[in-house]
Amino acid sequence: MRGEDLKSNKRLLVFDTGALLSKIQLQMYSDNIEIYTTPSVLEEVKDRESREALEVSLNIDRVRIAQPSEATITYISKLADSLGYLNKLSRTDIEVASLAYELNKYSKVTVLTDDYDLQNLLLHLNIEFATVKTKGIREARILRNKCRVCGYPLKSNDEECPVCGSKSIG
Repeated sequence: MRGEDLKSNKRLLVFDTGALLSKIQLQMYSDNIEIYTTPSVLEEVKDRESREALEVSLNIDRVRIAQPSEATITYISKLADSLGYLNKLSRTDIEVASLAYELNKYSKVTVLTDDYDLQNLLLHLNIEFATVKTKGIREARILRNKCRVCGYPLKSNDEECPVCGSKSIG
């Protein structure tokens, strides 16, 4: 993926697994839209009907596959961790957000996802998202882990509560 190839007036869409499973890409017929996804999203498409729709989408160049850089994945993972969402997001979710982050440097990007935790991360990145079947979230949130015993707010890397010593955290 070369930056100069992406600098255009085209609208870039990044699909997560749920968006691909909806097969909505087969209904989009605009020369002004380019659809991207990651290799890990493709691996999550398992059922025969969805795989066939995906194959058609790839064969007619409706969907393009791109892998974000490890540096971007690391950056997005650290951001998700600082927000308290890293354990709620899969590696695929992080890669989708990372790809959108990279593409957003070249053109306006919209991620199609019904995943609320991914939507939250995208809001923190100032990346637009659209839903396929759900209402979606309206505001960004930061999760704070709390001790289940005393309620003390914990850091994401705490293995026990510094106040009461409980290992029952999360």
